[in-house]
Amino acid sequence: DKAGEDFVAREALELKNKAQALIQGTEQVLASGGDEALAPEQSYAIHKALKKLKKLSDGSDLAALHAAVDRLGSLTMQLADEMIGASVRKALAGPQAQGDK
Repeated sequence: DKAGEDFVAREALELKNKAQALIQGTEQVLASGGDEALAPEQSYAIHKALKKLKKLSDGSDLAALHAAVDRLGSLTMQLADEMIGASVRKALAGPQAQGDK
């Protein structure tokens, strides 16, 4: 069935695009020091999940790719929460804390 094949192909393309966007976004945050607020085990988990997603993003195992996208997405959500929390704490500390650096 041609329609079914088209749907599966489109779904695969969307998943691969989502994976690439997640990879690029995560790399940008990490390159800007975004993981400094994380515990070492959280940083390790993000780097490990990122490496796995990169490996799977060019493959054809869509179930594994979907799981890897979900895993890194969950971990980067924690990273975003930590970054937002750090920004709020810094803002609440006031100018004296920012000048101490």
